[in-house]
Amino acid sequence: MFTTIATPYFWRGIAADLSVLALTCGVVILFMFPKTMKPTGFILIAFGVICVFYSSRAILNPTSLWQFFLSISSIVGGFKLLTDRQFGG
Repeated sequence: MFTTIATPYFWRGIAADLSVLALTCGVVILFMFPKTMKPTGFILIAFGVICVFYSSRAILNPTSLWQFFLSISSIVGGFKLLTDRQFGG
């Protein structure tokens, strides 16, 4: 469950949602796309972290954002290992 601080301003929830989407897309780009796209993945991850600081209350229950980032990285990395057709060069 993803929650943010209750506020009458509409951009608080958008920043929290954008942080999760940006982190997820950044990790997917880092693992699944060619090396030429890796800077885009790092930019998306940095944008996700900035959105977390902007929203100031983004909480992933029952995990922290760091644990979410590690779990997405593990899932995508494991999928890449299972589907990689190139064995040993």
